[in-house]
Amino acid sequence: MGRIGFWDSKGDRKLIELVSSSPDTLVNFKSDARLGCKIFELIDSATKSLSIISPMIEGQEIVDALLRSKSRRVRVKVITDVRGDRAKSASGKSRGFDAELDDKQRLETHDKNVRRLTQENILCRGTSAYPHAKLVIVDDSICLVSSANLTPNSVVGGANPSLEAGILICEQESTGELVDFFQQVWRSAPFRMQRHGSDISIQEIGVGKFEIDAAENQSVFWSTPVEGTFSLRDQVCRMIGSAKSRIVLVAMSLFDTNKIDGLQLALVDALNRGVSVEIVVRQEHFTKYEDAGEYPDPSTVELLKEGARLFGITKL
Repeated sequence: MGRIGFWDSKGDRKLIELVSSSPDTLVNFKSDARLGCKIFELIDSATKSLSIISPMIEGQEIVDALLRSKSRRVRVKVITDVRGDRAKSASGKSRGFDAELDDKQRLETHDKNVRRLTQENILCRGTSAYPHAKLVIVDDSICLVSSANLTPNSVVGGANPSLEAGILICEQESTGELVDFFQQVWRSAPFRMQRHGSDISIQEIGVGKFEIDAAENQSVFWSTPVEGTFSLRDQVCRMIGSAKSRIVLVAMSLFDTNKIDGLQLALVDALNRGVSVEIVVRQEHFTKYEDAGEYPDPSTVELLKEGARLFGITKL
């Protein structure tokens, strides 16, 4: 499936092989497309409504699936990046996001797809902050929360397939919270695609601040840095603080954790309590930074010295 780079307490990396993944995990990779198949299955099963959050929409298969839903008279709402300015400004690669965000041609394809969906009367909106969440809700009753963008690399293999994972939620209380979450984001989204005959434009409107009472939504947490909301960060810190034996963090990238309020302190405290901390990141992001002596960065080195273990998996 891939190779793992392991950084030890001295900041040195060793390589080992990743042999297989758990057979009951909803994953997506070159040899295992269960997550991608499930996404298409959910889209094609919608009978009343389809609500989606995805930062990228790329690939004809994805566009066709959404258009099929529309042709069945399904009410389709898509929250994605609609402003189109990232494609114009994408000039270089930035640490942690070079796989998806800094390819100008792919961004242009995404923008064209958003315009195509709008032309076919599929509602598309954009948030003030970059919509990095990935969510598919079918008929307000089934929800898929995953790491997968709606792109070929994430859902159908593509030229450079990514390792993705997701969780399907059918329990009524949790799906209800996710539906409410989506509706809050939808109503507060200030950037809205508009169709006027054959012309497509972006309308920016003044809307209220996106805000949900976290005390009433214990299953749904979010971060919207533009508006100063960090319930997802706070929940991660609480979970780390309550850990008794083992913590596993899986993320596309990990660096400068000392700049995330409470996170570095929570991790160091857990390590000092004797809790095992294992961190898994995408290995490719850091090759040039490692060679230049810039990775692991100082905050990550501190965690390694305290006993954390850092793994880099290809295509994560």
